Amino acid sequence: MQDGERADPAAIDVASVEGGSPTLPAVDVASRDGDSPTLPTVGHPRRGRPRRLRLAAVAIVLSLFATAGVVAYNQVGSNAGLRTAERQNATAASPAPSTSVDPSRARLVAVQAMLDRRAAAINHRDRELFLTTVDPGAPRFVQSQQRMFDALASVPYRGWTYKLTDVSPFQLSATRQAELGTGAFAGKVTARYRIDGYDHTAARLDLYYTFRQHGVHWYIAADTDGDRAGYLTQRQLWDFGPVTVVRGDHSIVLGQGSRASLERHASEADAAVPRVTRVWGTDWEQKVVVLSPDSQARMAALLGAPAGKYAQIAAITRAESAMPTDVGVADRIVINPAIWMKLSSTGRRIVMTHEITHVATRTSTNTWTPTWLSEGFADYVGYLGTDVPADVAARELLRDVRLDGAPKALPSDKDFDVQRNNLAATYEKAWLACRLVASQQGQSKLVAFYREVGTFGGTRTANLRAAFDGVLGTTAKRFTAAWRDYLADLAA
Repeated sequence: MQDGERADPAAIDVASVEGGSPTLPAVDVASRDGDSPTLPTVGHPRRGRPRRLRLAAVAIVLSLFATAGVVAYNQVGSNAGLRTAERQNATAASPAPSTSVDPSRARLVAVQAMLDRRAAAINHRDRELFLTTVDPGAPRFVQSQQRMFDALASVPYRGWTYKLTDVSPFQLSATRQAELGTGAFAGKVTARYRIDGYDHTAARLDLYYTFRQHGVHWYIAADTDGDRAGYLTQRQLWDFGPVTVVRGDHSIVLGQGSRASLERHASEADAAVPRVTRVWGTDWEQKVVVLSPDSQARMAALLGAPAGKYAQIAAITRAESAMPTDVGVADRIVINPAIWMKLSSTGRRIVMTHEITHVATRTSTNTWTPTWLSEGFADYVGYLGTDVPADVAARELLRDVRLDGAPKALPSDKDFDVQRNNLAATYEKAWLACRLVASQQGQSKLVAFYREVGTFGGTRTANLRAAFDGVLGTTAKRFTAAWRDYLADLAA
């Protein structure tokens, strides 16, 4: 699934805060990063540049693409090294609007200064300072923010920042506006952080806050006012309660299930990383972050999806940062505990290896990489060494071939829509296409083909033509014909 994107005419630019002193920016509706933040459409919580989402299902590994917004990021000052006196007087850091400047612009600077203070509080693990950014007139929200801050205690994060990237992505209801005052407004905030030792690139969160003013000070009053309109604050494990952390040799697992289950995830990931490296090579981080919520509903909440959407999905790999030139983006493998516990040990091995393959290949996967190639390659690596025969792994597809003959074409990106009933057969088609390359020309040629297709600066048509010709010595048409014959032979 891929959402469109559109520039937001209300995009703002607030100056960074140096040493805790905000400076008023020149009036400029464009983002200072050269990229206008995007305004979501109702029903699509996150819009903008593509962010890859990949899935694996229960019996046979299934995957798909989805997208979420990525806006340009510019780190603001974190007020690092706050002195005690500064912390005690931190609520005075949000200045009153100056009469010599545009009051609305001064308001944005004051809100950004408050967000910078909030980031500093998280980085310094200063609970008292953190709560100075939360509206004291919203006691339930204060309690939820207290729990969230406390749940972060075990998470090894660093470099937390917030940036106000969109003003009024949605309008507060008339009742809500009257309750909070005429000056209250909604804003989209981009948060960035890293899991220390694992994230080469900062992970990104989209948050929809309601801002309210008391006197000269600005506060966050809520993060759910946009829910009904589809503007969903992106949830993380720490929004649900304390987080247990388990470290493996190649992995870190953050979760809320039993410690024993999290240790098993770490062992499974540790075993999968070298399997992926043996196929793909060493030019990736060889470290993975696994998230394990304690329910399927919370797994869906982490993805901003309805509770039942991923009812047949065992795991998802999502890029928290997906700029195409990143080296080692902040991937997260998200486990669905309701399905994972039903998998056999071989099933868990296949799914975990599949998902980690997506992590390894991320920087060689482009928007024009066909889904059949990215998902088929992940299945190819996942099944390696399992001795699962093709007539078992591709049983749905081969049944269809026996009834109706071989498919006419390789699956399109649309064929991987999660709503399609024949999704398993679609993934089996993709897996067998990659398996065919490896069996006829060798695994190294399959890897080289994948890398060539994902080369930056090209197009899907041009890159595929170059890869088929230069790497495999064939054409897409001839390869498709060979693949159809291969399926017919397997089904015989």
